[in-house]
Amino acid sequence: MRRGACGPPLSYGTRAPAYWRDDLASQPGNLLTADQCVIANEHFFVRARIVLPIVDSPETFEWSVWVSLSPGNYQRACDLWNDPARVNEPPYFGWPVMVRVLVDHGPRDDEGHIADDRNRPVQERCF
Repeated sequence: MRRGACGPPLSYGTRAPAYWRDDLASQPGNLLTADQCVIANEHFFVRARIVLPIVDSPETFEWSVWVSLSPGNYQRACDLWNDPARVNEPPYFGWPVMVRVLVDHGPRDDEGHIADDRNRPVQERCF
């Protein structure tokens, strides 16, 4: 967690996507690292950042989110993971995974996406 000059946190995130359970770690087909997650060799996630400027400040607020990718896009991302040329890749389509971090409003129909009650769009290019 990064803190601003006055002390409040300027970054938030979770260690795993909302669908991860600790008992999955010992089962085949599952993987959790600091930046990648696979569940049952069917669901593929990478950690991305949403970076937001702070008004009248040189600081930024960063929200670390887990993004669900298609198997093909996940494999492509893995193939280029350590390649400096990956910055030239076009953006991959993915769904940010909702995590109830601050307030629990109970079950909702839209937990698979980042959206508020007005359905505001998510930043298009998270990574």
